Amino acid sequence: YGATIRLCVRQERFESAIVLIKEMKEAGFKPDAQTYKYAVEACKCSGQWRWALSLLREMVEAGLADTASFEAAINACQAAGEWRWTLSLIEEMKEAGFSPTA
Repeated sequence: YGATIRLCVRQERFESAIVLIKEMKEAGFKPDAQTYKYAVEACKCSGQWRWALSLLREMVEAGLADTASFEAAINACQAAGEWRWTLSLIEEMKEAGFSPTA
């Protein structure tokens, strides 16, 4: 699944990435942090910052969020010009114990 979701980033097909995550869960597989990060990147490339936030929330709930996942969602918000969400995520990231790298 991960390689296919990574391909979704290159093709800017966030819908396919979301569907693949859902299919993974339905098949009894748990997406790992890297798989989620690729899906968030696909959302960013497609301008779908809300989906990126939704995936980040799933990662936080699953205990998979890390600096890279927060930064991927932050980048998606920045790319869409959603500065309020960008700043909010930076604060949330710090509260979760992660430090922004840029």
